[in-house]
Amino acid sequence: LLPYIGFGVASRSVEHKQIPTIVATLLQYASAETEGGGGIALIDAVIDEEKDADFNDELEANMAKTVITLVGRAINYFGKETAKRRAEETKANNGGSAFSGLLRSSGKKYIDGGETSKSFDDEFSEGYDYDHRLEVHLLIGISSSDLGGGDTVKSLRNVVVELDGLVPSIPHGDLVNKDVSDWNIETPTVPAVDRHIDVRLQVLLHAPHCSKGPTTVPCSPHDSGHKMTLDKWVESWEILKKMYDAKIIHGIGLDSATAGDLHYLFEHSDIVPLMYRGDISKAVDGYGRRMGNRMPGVEDGVASMLKEKGVTYLANNVAGHILERKDTAPNAYALLQMLGEVIFRAHHQLMPDHNLVTAARKGSSEYYTVPRLVLSYLIRHGVCALPHAYKPEHLADDAPESVGGLASLLTERRVAEIGVALEALLSGNDLPEDHGLGGEGEDASAVVFHNESGEEVRLVQIVEDSDVGYGEKEEPIPFEKGGYVSAGDSVVIIAKTGDKFSAYGSENEEKLGSFEVQSTNGGADDFTISTSSSE
Repeated sequence: LLPYIGFGVASRSVEHKQIPTIVATLLQYASAETEGGGGIALIDAVIDEEKDADFNDELEANMAKTVITLVGRAINYFGKETAKRRAEETKANNGGSAFSGLLRSSGKKYIDGGETSKSFDDEFSEGYDYDHRLEVHLLIGISSSDLGGGDTVKSLRNVVVELDGLVPSIPHGDLVNKDVSDWNIETPTVPAVDRHIDVRLQVLLHAPHCSKGPTTVPCSPHDSGHKMTLDKWVESWEILKKMYDAKIIHGIGLDSATAGDLHYLFEHSDIVPLMYRGDISKAVDGYGRRMGNRMPGVEDGVASMLKEKGVTYLANNVAGHILERKDTAPNAYALLQMLGEVIFRAHHQLMPDHNLVTAARKGSSEYYTVPRLVLSYLIRHGVCALPHAYKPEHLADDAPESVGGLASLLTERRVAEIGVALEALLSGNDLPEDHGLGGEGEDASAVVFHNESGEEVRLVQIVEDSDVGYGEKEEPIPFEKGGYVSAGDSVVIIAKTGDKFSAYGSENEEKLGSFEVQSTNGGADDFTISTSSSE
C-alpha cells in the first residue's frame, strides 16, 4: 500500500543541502499527529536524470549514495527528536515516569500469568506505538551498471549501510544460488527511532542499457550482446524477488523499462512487478481518461501491458514535465490555469466554511495551481505521482490530503476538460485559442466524441428552427470549438442534457451517427463515431 503522492529528492535540480529540511518537513506533514497526515509518507530517492557525457554511471552511483545518506540521516534525526519530545510529554502527563504510557500491550498471554523472557517479536509489538506510527516508504533504484544477481546484492548492501539501521540488514553469503529458506537472516536490533518510524524499502530495477555503436538503443534479444544484458537484468529481478519474499524489502518494480524489456521479462520470469516508474506521458496515455490518438513519442504497449497486469504506475517529476511544456502549448496551459480558478470558486461556493485557501494567491483571487490540478487528475485515475520537492514549501501545495481532496471533488466534466488540456500540453498539439472550454458554472456536461471512422468527421448540432418557428435544423459547430474531428482523435464539447448532435464523414458526407446527451450537470458522455451509425 503506497500513498498516492510521494516526493522526489534525487535530481540535480534539488540541492543536496535542502534534502534534510525537505525530508523533515515531509515527515512532519505525514505524521499521524498532523491533521490529515495519515501516518504514511513516500520518498523517491531514485536518480531522475538522463545519462549523457556529463552524467555517467560513476556520477550516478555517487549521487545516489549521497542522497540516500542524507535521507537516512534526516529520518533518523526526525525519529529521535519525535521520540524525545513524546517521552518528555509522557513524563509530564504521568507524574515523572517517561516510560509509562509509551508501551502498549501486545495482547499476548505469558505462561503462569507472569512475564518470561520475551522474544524480539514480543518486545517489538509491545513497544511499537501504533497511535503515532509513521510509515515511510523509500524508493531506491538499481542502475543498469549493477545488473546481475551478485552486483545487485552488493548495491543493496551499500544502500542498507547508508541507512544506518533503519531497515533490515542483507544476509551474508551467496544469496543468488541459495534458497531463501537457507539464508542466514539476522534478527535486527531495533533502535529507539524504530519505535515510531517504520522505513520500508521499495526497490526499482532500471531498464537495461544496450548500445549500437555510440548510440543507446532498446535491447534486442536477437543480438547476442543485448541478450546477455537482458539475462543479467532478469537475474537481478529474481534476486529482488527473493529479498521481497524474505521481507528484507517491501516492494519491487521497474524504472523506465521499454515494451520490449517488459515482453522479455514476462517471458523469462513469472514475477509481475508491483510498480512501474515512468514519465507522465505514458501515465496519461494508458491510465488517464480516453482522449483519442496516442501521443507522439509515447511508446506503444507499455501502459496497456502494465494496466492489464494491475501494476501501479508512478509518474515522476510531474510538475517539471508540465511546466517545461507550457510555452509549447500555451492555450492548453492557459485552460488549466483557467480551470484552477473556476474549480476553486465552485468548491468555495459548495463549501464556504471549508479551508480551501492552501493553493496560492494571485492578486485578490484564489485558485488551484496547475500542478495540483494535474496531480489530482492523475490520482483520480489510480496513478501515483512523484513531483520533485525543490523546496520544503512545495510540499504544502502538493500534500496528499490536499491533492486527494481535490481529486474527489472533480466532476466528470472537469475531468474531461483537464484531460483534453493535458493531452494537448504533453503532445505539443495545442488547443485552438477559442476552444469554448473551462467556463464558469456546473450546469453543463462534457460531450467527448471519439472518431474511429478512419476519416475526418464533421459535427453539427441539432437545434430548433427559429426561422420557421417549428421543426429542427442542423447548425454547424466551428472548427475551434470541436466541429471537426480527425481520424483517431477526440474532441470535447460542452453541452446540456438533451442536446442532439450528428456526425458526417468528410469523404462523401455520409451520416455516421446521431447522438443525444444523457448526462446531467457536471457529468460527461462518451460517443464513438464509426463507419456504421452508432448512438
